[in-house]
Amino acid sequence: MKSAHADTLGEESLNLLLSFKPGLTGPASIKFLAEDDALAGYPNAKALYLTYVLPAKADCQLKYIRDYSLLLDIKLIIQTSHDIFSPKAYAVSREMVRSLLPPS
Repeated sequence: MKSAHADTLGEESLNLLLSFKPGLTGPASIKFLAEDDALAGYPNAKALYLTYVLPAKADCQLKYIRDYSLLLDIKLIIQTSHDIFSPKAYAVSREMVRSLLPPS
Protein backbone atom coordinates (compact mmCIF):
# COMPACT_ATOMS: atom_id res chain seq x y z
CA MET A 1 0.00 0.00 0.00
CA LYS A 2 1.43 3.38 -1.00
CA SER A 3 1.25 6.32 1.33
CA ALA A 4 -0.34 9.59 0.35
CA HIS A 5 3.13 11.07 0.06
CA ALA A 6 4.34 8.36 -2.33
CA ASP A 7 1.76 9.61 -4.80
CA THR A 8 3.17 13.15 -4.61
CA LEU A 9 6.88 12.30 -4.63
CA GLY A 10 7.25 12.20 -8.36
CA GLU A 11 8.27 9.15 -10.30
CA GLU A 12 11.99 9.97 -10.41
CA SER A 13 12.27 10.53 -6.65
CA LEU A 14 10.17 7.48 -5.82
CA ASN A 15 12.24 5.30 -8.15
CA LEU A 16 15.45 6.63 -6.60
CA LEU A 17 14.18 5.85 -3.08
CA LEU A 18 13.10 2.36 -4.08
CA SER A 19 16.33 1.59 -5.92
CA PHE A 20 18.59 2.19 -2.92
CA LYS A 21 19.10 -0.86 -0.74
CA PRO A 22 18.34 -0.07 2.92
CA GLY A 23 21.00 -0.55 5.55
CA LEU A 24 21.16 -0.78 9.32
CA THR A 25 21.09 2.97 9.81
CA GLY A 26 20.84 6.19 7.87
CA PRO A 27 20.24 9.88 8.31
CA ALA A 28 16.48 9.45 8.61
CA SER A 29 16.93 6.76 11.26
CA ILE A 30 19.07 9.13 13.29
CA LYS A 31 17.08 12.29 12.71
CA PHE A 32 13.72 10.60 13.43
CA LEU A 33 14.97 8.51 16.35
CA ALA A 34 12.07 9.59 18.58
CA GLU A 35 9.24 9.72 16.04
CA ASP A 36 7.20 7.14 17.95
CA ASP A 37 7.43 9.14 21.17
CA ALA A 38 6.69 12.41 19.39
CA LEU A 39 3.51 10.98 17.85
CA ALA A 40 2.36 9.11 20.96
CA GLY A 41 -0.93 10.35 22.31
CA TYR A 42 -2.18 11.85 19.06
CA PRO A 43 -5.50 10.22 18.12
CA ASN A 44 -4.65 10.76 14.46
CA ALA A 45 -0.98 9.70 14.69
CA LYS A 46 -1.07 7.63 11.49
CA ALA A 47 -2.45 10.51 9.42
CA LEU A 48 0.06 12.93 10.98
CA TYR A 49 2.88 10.50 10.21
CA LEU A 50 1.85 10.11 6.58
CA THR A 51 1.21 13.81 6.04
CA TYR A 52 4.08 15.44 7.92
CA VAL A 53 6.74 12.97 9.06
CA LEU A 54 6.99 10.63 6.08
CA PRO A 55 7.60 13.44 3.56
CA ALA A 56 10.40 14.83 5.73
CA LYS A 57 11.93 11.35 6.09
CA ALA A 58 11.74 10.84 2.33
CA ASP A 59 13.47 14.19 1.73
CA CYS A 60 16.18 13.25 4.23
CA GLN A 61 16.71 9.89 2.52
CA LEU A 62 16.81 11.45 -0.96
CA LYS A 63 19.50 13.89 0.17
CA TYR A 64 21.50 10.99 1.59
CA ILE A 65 21.23 9.03 -1.65
CA ARG A 66 22.34 12.02 -3.71
CA ASP A 67 25.29 12.75 -1.37
CA TYR A 68 26.20 9.09 -0.80
CA SER A 69 29.82 8.21 -0.03
CA LEU A 70 31.70 5.68 2.06
CA LEU A 71 32.89 8.49 4.35
CA LEU A 72 29.29 9.59 4.92
CA ASP A 73 28.35 6.01 5.85
CA ILE A 74 31.21 5.84 8.35
CA LYS A 75 30.07 9.14 9.90
CA LEU A 76 26.49 7.84 10.12
CA ILE A 77 27.59 4.63 11.85
CA ILE A 78 29.55 6.63 14.42
CA GLN A 79 26.70 9.08 14.93
CA THR A 80 24.18 6.26 15.30
CA SER A 81 26.27 4.47 17.92
CA HIS A 82 26.41 7.73 19.88
CA ASP A 83 22.81 8.92 19.42
CA ILE A 84 21.03 5.70 20.38
CA PHE A 85 22.48 6.07 23.88
CA SER A 86 22.08 9.83 24.14
CA PRO A 87 19.06 11.24 25.98
CA LYS A 88 19.88 14.64 24.48
CA ALA A 89 19.81 13.28 20.90
CA TYR A 90 16.50 11.59 21.64
CA ALA A 91 15.04 14.82 23.05
CA VAL A 92 16.28 16.83 20.06
CA SER A 93 14.73 14.28 17.69
CA ARG A 94 11.41 14.32 19.54
CA GLU A 95 11.24 18.12 19.40
CA MET A 96 12.23 18.17 15.72
CA VAL A 97 9.43 15.73 14.86
CA ARG A 98 6.93 17.72 16.93
CA SER A 99 8.00 20.86 15.07
CA LEU A 100 6.83 19.22 11.83
CA LEU A 101 3.32 18.69 13.20
CA PRO A 102 0.58 21.31 13.12
CA PRO A 103 -0.26 23.02 16.42
CA SER A 104 -2.73 20.98 18.46
